[in-house]
Amino acid sequence: ATYYDISLRDEVVQLHPQASINDCYGDEEGDSAFCGNIFREILGGGVFGLIESSDAIFFNQDALSTRGVDVNIAFDWPAQIAGRAVDFSADLNFNRKLELEQINIDPTTGEEDREDYVGEFGFPEWEGLGVVRADVGNWRFTLATRYIGSVAQDPVGVDAWSDVFDGDATTCLGPSRDDFRCRDVGYADNYMRHDVSVYFRGDTWSVGGGVRNLRNTWPPQVDSDEVSYVYNNTPLGRGYDWQGRTYFLNITANLL
Repeated sequence: ATYYDISLRDEVVQLHPQASINDCYGDEEGDSAFCGNIFREILGGGVFGLIESSDAIFFNQDALSTRGVDVNIAFDWPAQIAGRAVDFSADLNFNRKLELEQINIDPTTGEEDREDYVGEFGFPEWEGLGVVRADVGNWRFTLATRYIGSVAQDPVGVDAWSDVFDGDATTCLGPSRDDFRCRDVGYADNYMRHDVSVYFRGDTWSVGGGVRNLRNTWPPQVDSDEVSYVYNNTPLGRGYDWQGRTYFLNITANLL
């Protein structure tokens, strides 16, 4: 097991123009330090129109800190099954995030904008990968499992239970239409994906195949108004499998 505690200060980064827009308008507290990078059309009389531009700026990111524990377990276990020698082995790797905080200081007011991402989409408290193998002669059987812990949007942005008539919810009609109050989905339960394969290895060639995402587990579905970087209600870049169950076959040969 490895405990880590890392802090980065004054790191020079370039902010994409869209990142300023996302952070400014998606900040539940309404105090994003990046709103000043956005310029809107001036209509006169203190009225502003559509966004005209957003700067791609270089700046010193004030602070980024993370703490956590990496757990790595590996073992080998020779055994006899039905009179055949079977060598079992496994590699188990898990990560427990304790902190992942970003601090930005408003250059005008000097106020700190702190954001802790642990438990939000892309930063689960627990995630890991386990691979178990069984070798029998020239054959190898493998099971790999990817685990992503449950996640949720920032608690500040969670809508109250409501309906489309008198609240923030946009997905149900509410009691006035003989329905229940609801709120937009901004969370995902634990996620597990299993892959299996079998290979035969000869002296100069090998052949093998398997199934990725054996149980055809689909990624979670969320509301794009509640979670950033979503396509067709599916979170992007968070480690979830988009392909569903797929099959593969590999053949290799050494011709030398």
